[in-house]
Amino acid sequence: QVRPIPSNSSRCSATMPVRRSPGLTVVLASCGLALLVGSQLSFVLTGTPQSESQRLRRAPALLATATAEVAATDAEQDTSAGASKSYIAMNRFMVRDGQGPAFEQRWAQRKSSLKELEGFEWFALLRRVQSPDPSDEYTYSSFTWWANKKNFNSWRKGPAFKEAHGGGDIFSFLGMIINGFLTSKGPPKPCFWRGAQVDLASVAPAVRFEGGPGSKPDFDGSSVMEPEIFVSFRRFGEDDASLKADSAQLAGAEGFRWSQVLNRDQEPDDGAGAALISVWDSRQAYEASALGQADSPPRGEALYEGVLVLEKKA
Repeated sequence: QVRPIPSNSSRCSATMPVRRSPGLTVVLASCGLALLVGSQLSFVLTGTPQSESQRLRRAPALLATATAEVAATDAEQDTSAGASKSYIAMNRFMVRDGQGPAFEQRWAQRKSSLKELEGFEWFALLRRVQSPDPSDEYTYSSFTWWANKKNFNSWRKGPAFKEAHGGGDIFSFLGMIINGFLTSKGPPKPCFWRGAQVDLASVAPAVRFEGGPGSKPDFDGSSVMEPEIFVSFRRFGEDDASLKADSAQLAGAEGFRWSQVLNRDQEPDDGAGAALISVWDSRQAYEASALGQADSPPRGEALYEGVLVLEKKA
């Protein structure tokens, strides 16, 4: 049956023919809930309720907060000069003051099947403890290491991506939007890298991590998680031969796990076209190393504590 729905609002000046169906009812109800949520969150966070026109403008941004968590070009193959040794997908988050524990809880409880996917190598949620730039507000980053860009794109276009971003349930999807809106200042910003060189510890680390997103469903978010690893992210304007030499020299350092020389796979938004990332058992191990004693690089150095670490199956 098709019938017009009369307008009772100044923003709808005409009738709209709508075919009734259970699916449509759910979609309309969900859209209404999203607008209502936008209004209530505005009041909670700013003390000022939104007008109807403000709610309508805000709705697309609420959806963007969820869908922008991972964005990338659609190219299946890495066509850059030289064969990449890895592909890195990062998302940077501006987490609101005091909301770190709640943000980590979201990751600790979200669904994920990363470790089952072809080409997956390593994941960590990175909590920043030193900023490379005073104007940089991205206090958390997710870091996923893939064998190549094709593997990353296969995940992005497959069911595992949908599972990680709210599943097939509209209410789970809306729940993720609400959580993200409460804990973060705007949508995340993606950052992609091609691995030019990968160096592993000369002796395999004693501890192998099997955590990852969703590995701590009982985490209550009352405080931040204890760090599992420590990460240095040294940023440079462009790649040069010295980065590969610096990375290779780390292999025998005490507490060293792995390092990579990275080149940006997008136009840099922060002036960093290359980076040297190194992962350590602890901050103490990093600070005792030659790298920990080195001068700050041209584009600064970000330091992180890593939680929810997941390594591929041996």
